[in-house]
Amino acid sequence: MHSENAIQDATLARPIGAESGARSPTISTVKQFCQRHPAFTEGGIRHLLFHRDSNGLAASGAVITVGRRVLLDEARFFEWLRSNAGKKAA
Repeated sequence: MHSENAIQDATLARPIGAESGARSPTISTVKQFCQRHPAFTEGGIRHLLFHRDSNGLAASGAVITVGRRVLLDEARFFEWLRSNAGKKAA
C-alpha cells in the first residue's frame, strides 16, 4: 500500500508533458532570436512582426506579447516560415 502511494505521488509531481518527453518551447526576444539564428536580421524580423496581422505570423501563434515586450516562439516561427516558403510578400 505504501509503494502504491509513492508511485502515485511521483506521477503527480511530474511536470506536464514530461511523460511524452515534450520539451518546453524556446521563447526569445528579437535580439536573442537573431543572435541564435544569424541568417535573420533584427530589422527583417521587426518588419515581419510589424506586418504580422497581414502575413499570417500572428495567426500562427509564433508571436507572444507580454505588455510591450514581443517574444517569438521559435518552433512556431519556423513552422510558419516553411508554410509560407515561396509566397510573395504583400
